[in-house]
Amino acid sequence: MIEVSKLNGETCIVNADAIDLIEIIPDTVLVLASGKKILVLDSPEEIVERIVAYKQKIFLGLPGTAARAVE
Repeated sequence: MIEVSKLNGETCIVNADAIDLIEIIPDTVLVLASGKKILVLDSPEEIVERIVAYKQKIFLGLPGTAARAVE
């Protein structure tokens, strides 16, 4: 699960495994496996970094800060 900021400034938690596609048109749009689209303020790079950190935490069993040290 990763945190993203919607265009109205509210934050929400998104299942990283449910993200099929990240579009840039010019805002960042998350396209989920369900077909739902979420417009967010976060850049695609920020989202990818969060997904990588989340996956490292899950698969390596490391806390978020330790996962960065593995890189």
